[in-house]
Amino acid sequence: MKYILFVTALLMNVAVQAQESTVTFDKVKFGKIKQQSRQAITDNDFYVALSCYQKLHELKPEDLAITNQLAELEYKARNYEAAEALYEKVVAAKESKYASSIFYYALVLKNNGKYEEAETVLKGFKKQLKHVEDKRLIRQYKYELAGIKLQDSLSKANTPYYVDVKSMGDEINGEHIESSPIPYGDKELLY
Repeated sequence: MKYILFVTALLMNVAVQAQESTVTFDKVKFGKIKQQSRQAITDNDFYVALSCYQKLHELKPEDLAITNQLAELEYKARNYEAAEALYEKVVAAKESKYASSIFYYALVLKNNGKYEEAETVLKGFKKQLKHVEDKRLIRQYKYELAGIKLQDSLSKANTPYYVDVKSMGDEINGEHIESSPIPYGDKELLY
């Protein structure tokens, strides 16, 4: 029984510590941070990758590849305001290799409630379809456009069904809470 309590306490301690971001970059070289970020993306640890790319962007804010990757990570972390500013910078560069960023920029605008602007950007995305590598985005384009038009019309209708969803802030959940295991019983972990 003591062993089970010890193991449970140990697992709970690990789960709590997993929620805290421990990524620091004091005296770490650019190449090492980039290597860590790529490994974090490979491991699907987007919050560590996000921390790495924030530091990389701080060191080289003019690097469009870093800005684009940071925007993608901010989008995955649901930091839509930060993603909007970054995607705006990437889209403004008008480089064809970042054509899919136009699509995600429109989605971020939609998520931020800027429906008319999102519709305009998404229509501009249609002109760049030949440069898009991910063909799923081409299929998804028409559905997103229809959704933006519907949401715009609903928000303008001023019906009692309109709901404004806002973030509850950073204090609610930690970075890794969505993927951290939770002890369940004596011998099971829930993911």
